[in-house]
Amino acid sequence: MLKKNRFFCLLFLFLSFITGCNSTKKVTKNASPMAIFSMSSNFSIKWHDDGFNKDENIKKGGLLSEQINKLIDKKNPENFSAEERLLKADEIFREKMQEIANIQIINREDFLSSEAYSEQVASIFTYIDSRAFLSGYQKIQSIGRKKARIIMQELGLKGMFRFDFNFEKKLVQGNKWNGEVSALAEMKVFIIGANGKESRPITYTSLSPEKIEISGKNYDQQALVDLFPALIENLISKFIMDYFLE
Repeated sequence: MLKKNRFFCLLFLFLSFITGCNSTKKVTKNASPMAIFSMSSNFSIKWHDDGFNKDENIKKGGLLSEQINKLIDKKNPENFSAEERLLKADEIFREKMQEIANIQIINREDFLSSEAYSEQVASIFTYIDSRAFLSGYQKIQSIGRKKARIIMQELGLKGMFRFDFNFEKKLVQGNKWNGEVSALAEMKVFIIGANGKESRPITYTSLSPEKIEISGKNYDQQALVDLFPALIENLISKFIMDYFLE
């Protein structure tokens, strides 16, 4: 009998551990409406650092280095397309949430013009960061539970989302003189619940099956940029299906 009780105690502890590790629960119903609280990405598309891709193009930098990149290569769409990708992500997320999960994401203008959100002030340190933010949004990536609850109460929201995207180019064949490059996208999603608590990041990555040829260190930069919308749709659809379907 003692051994049997010990077994059930160990089983209970094991199941408790498994449950505790799953910190982000699925949201299934009664979750509408919701809103996008923040959406950001890197400005320029840099080479992915996988251990053998290291060179001068991979170095991380702040806003100053981003501006220098733009001045050096004014015609490179990789340096000027961040806003387009964020707008596309915003559009796709709204459409897919309605289409897949039947959850409404409130109008961006309604959210931005709300009194509670308008009162939020970005930290001075965010202005030297090398992140692009969705048009109209303040450079705020997170707030406390109390402020989050105030925003949601004013707008009647059941929850909010924070998105952090990272867009890169990955060498998949050969070298940077003669080889092939693909688009690589990473998406981190934070779900802010009705109690104002923000979840741990939920991370997805996607590599384009299409490859752009590199010849003499040159490749079609616009063609590479054009691969990202499909990756964004894949990432967002996977997230919604994972967390908003029974």
